Amino acid sequence: MRWMVLSLVLINVMILAWRYIDQRHVVESGSALGGSDHHGVAAAPSSGAIDGSAQAAISAPSSDLEAQTITLLEELESDRVALRTPSSSSVASEHVSVVQDESELLNDTQAALMREPSALADEVEDLCYWVGPIPNKEDRDELRARLLEFKIAAQEKAVDVSGGWRYWVYLAPKETRAEAASQLAVLKKMGVDSYLILKGERKHGVSLGLFSRKVLADAKMAKMQKKGWQPKMDSFERMVKQWSLVIKKDDLDRVGDGVLPILLKNKTEMKINENKCK
Repeated sequence: MRWMVLSLVLINVMILAWRYIDQRHVVESGSALGGSDHHGVAAAPSSGAIDGSAQAAISAPSSDLEAQTITLLEELESDRVALRTPSSSSVASEHVSVVQDESELLNDTQAALMREPSALADEVEDLCYWVGPIPNKEDRDELRARLLEFKIAAQEKAVDVSGGWRYWVYLAPKETRAEAASQLAVLKKMGVDSYLILKGERKHGVSLGLFSRKVLADAKMAKMQKKGWQPKMDSFERMVKQWSLVIKKDDLDRVGDGVLPILLKNKTEMKINENKCK
């Protein structure tokens, strides 16, 4: 029984020794095949399954494997350099592009600055003082003469402005003037203030009055309707010309902007407005 136990122990020791010797032989063979490159970097063995390309590399001569390894390292280093720093040509092109953009922006800014003073100058030259309203021509002539004493020229200008709404009450036109005259005679006998319309769209009609307030026109309409007539009413805006003296701003500023207020001291109805000359 004792000999059987010793035999089993001896067999186990021999098996362990044989496995140790075989494993060492495999490691030495792998290190001989892997070697090291001229950079001193050892090639690590793969721990996984070896594919076809790895087997081809193992079966190749050591000189071919070293050449392939060096080539791969050079490619890797070149890739790193390419990712880390751009080429000189790309840097130069980007620099030229930036310089061109800045140059174009500078040129646009300078052009805008050169245009702005000109536009401002034109705007200032186109400004005038409008003095008015001055409906009476004698008053306009008097003010112009006083401005000439300061060597300031002024021009008369008129603009159309609203003079308010008007309401016209009338009787519809007749076919002939004789019919309209006969109708006018009847109205006169009734004491109605009326006039014959001789031209325009209402020719051969009879005017019953032109009113500046609609309430008065409505009252006239109601009065004529009570008397058995059928009057009509039209409304329209009356346009009138408003006269002013126009003085260039530069001319007046040259002698002082206090001249006009002095000349218009007792003419409170006249106002001074700054506006375009035309």
